[in-house]
Amino acid sequence: MLPKNMAPIVFPGSLDTIGDRIRAVRTFCDPSRTSFCKKHNLSSMKLTTWELGQNRPRQDALLSLLEVFRNNGVFCSTKWILEKLPPSPVVFSTKPHAKTCSGYSTTQTLSQEIIFFESLSPSHVVTQVEDDVNAPYINRGDMVGGFKITSQNAKLYYGRLCIFDHPDREGYTVVRILSPGTKGRYTLTATNLKDCATEQPIFYDFSLKFCAPIIWHRAVF
Repeated sequence: MLPKNMAPIVFPGSLDTIGDRIRAVRTFCDPSRTSFCKKHNLSSMKLTTWELGQNRPRQDALLSLLEVFRNNGVFCSTKWILEKLPPSPVVFSTKPHAKTCSGYSTTQTLSQEIIFFESLSPSHVVTQVEDDVNAPYINRGDMVGGFKITSQNAKLYYGRLCIFDHPDREGYTVVRILSPGTKGRYTLTATNLKDCATEQPIFYDFSLKFCAPIIWHRAVF
């Protein structure tokens, strides 16, 4: 039996790969990969390759990551990460959490929601919005998600808010309205053009690496 200050974490989905398990625990700790990496001085690019299964973390890197998880209140073993063997991850109360009316941590509730959304399709995209150019519909800090579509189907989503790879910042995303450009390219436009003093509201003649129409939005207060 676990101590009173510990509780098992139930993750949706099968979590069959090392990357799936790393992403599940990281999302439980912080739904935003960018925020998580900035907070703990980690390489977002490296963590992304681990979560996507493109690379496998070395032993020393994995131990450092597990230490970061522990600092976020989650105990996770190398056996579980590498082979999905017991003991399974547990959360322990080393610091107070904001609570919802149901008694769950708001961060944990959001994390579970994201993990479930990601389990629906391998083509998922979940990201944290980093600007206010679409306020008041979508605000800085909100979480949004969608499923990637092919460029051949992009015209079906003209006029829709979508998630795109950032044209100028590798590894970052933007949320804009999709519309046709010239020569088979696209234009990405913000919904709030008058309050875009510090952010670029429109990207012209953009070549799509990926496009994910937004089907899930969670405001973060």
